[in-house]
Order: sequence, then structure tokens, then C-alpha cells
Amino acid sequence: MAEGQDQQGAVSDLLNGLVQTPPPDGKLTLDELMHRAGHRGPAFLMLFLGLLSMIFSIVPGVSTVIGLPLLLLSAQMALGRRKMTLPRWLGRRALDHTTLAQGMMKRLELVHRVERIIKPRLTLLTHGVALNLIGIFGVLCAIVLSLPIPLMNFPPTLAVFLMALGVLGGDGVIVLAGLILAIAVLATLAVLAVLVPDVLAGVWDLLGLAKG
Repeated sequence: MAEGQDQQGAVSDLLNGLVQTPPPDGKLTLDELMHRAGHRGPAFLMLFLGLLSMIFSIVPGVSTVIGLPLLLLSAQMALGRRKMTLPRWLGRRALDHTTLAQGMMKRLELVHRVERIIKPRLTLLTHGVALNLIGIFGVLCAIVLSLPIPLMNFPPTLAVFLMALGVLGGDGVIVLAGLILAIAVLATLAVLAVLVPDVLAGVWDLLGLAKG
């Protein structure tokens, strides 16, 4: 098995371990998640937060809660920090393990599907200066994720998931796919920002003519 696949297999093992090994108090903190992943903790937590967003995106307010730690981690990555941390009040935020395990089981298949094609490629996109770029797009995706825009939670979440998974698996092609998706999301929002006011103005004018 290729080295990148071995790394990604460890990611799958971590996710399975989270599901199958509940903490004594039934709660799991964000700090503990990073600790379990060792030196790859920040990237793993970014991937984990992406999965959480996919699982609970329909629950009101969850995207904003997930977007904050994702924003902070991505910002530190963009600035080139080697050791990334969360504020104590946020790192100690606890998640219910039972609810988490039930949701995570539904998304493990997605990880396994991508895992089958993971291999070391374009590795220059998985370390060094490339991490700063990934961090910048991670920040932008986190901001989009936190906005109350209908149907816009999943695309930035998937972009973050792919970028983090590519870094963890040493696969720059997967990272590139995440970057392209992030650019597409941002471009779509830019187009909407330009078109929506004009459309609303046109509707308003039509309503005014109809009343006249």
C-alpha cells in the first residue's frame, strides 16, 4: 500500500476510534480530538468539522458554531503557525458522543470512497507554502459556512473536507479539487452579490408599474 494510503488509513482508524470508543463521561471536546490525532491534529480537526457540518447542516445555528473553530484553525494555518491551538473556552467545548457517533457512521462511507483513490500526487500542495494557501481558502469557506445563506452550507464544507483530507493523505490532487471547489463557491457568491440587487430592483420596478 502506498504511503499516502497508509496515512489516510490512519485517518479512517481515528474516525472509527472516535465512534467506537466513548469517553468516560460521554462527552468529547475539540481539544481531545486534536490530541488524539497527534501532530496531524489541526488538519484532522478541520476534516472532522467538515464532516460535522455535513451531518448536522440542517440543524439551525450549527453551521455558525462549526464555522468559528474552523475559521480560527484556518487563520492560523494561513499565517504559517506550526502549532495551532483553540482558545481554552472553545477547545473545551464538549460534543455528545452518542449523537456524534450516530451521525459520523453515516459519513464514514464518504471517507472510505475518497480513501480508495488517495495516493501521493502533487505533494507540493500538501505542505510548506501550500498550507498557507489552504488556510486562506479555509478562512473564506468558514465565513461562507457561517452566513445564513440557504443551500450554501454543503459546498464550502465539502471544499474544506477535500483540502484537509488531501493534506492528511499526502494527495495534492485531492487538495486541488478542494481549492477549485472553494473558488467556485466564492465566484458563485460574487455573481449572486452582483445580480441579486439588480433582480430585486427589477422586481420592485415591476411591482410599482403594476400598482400604477
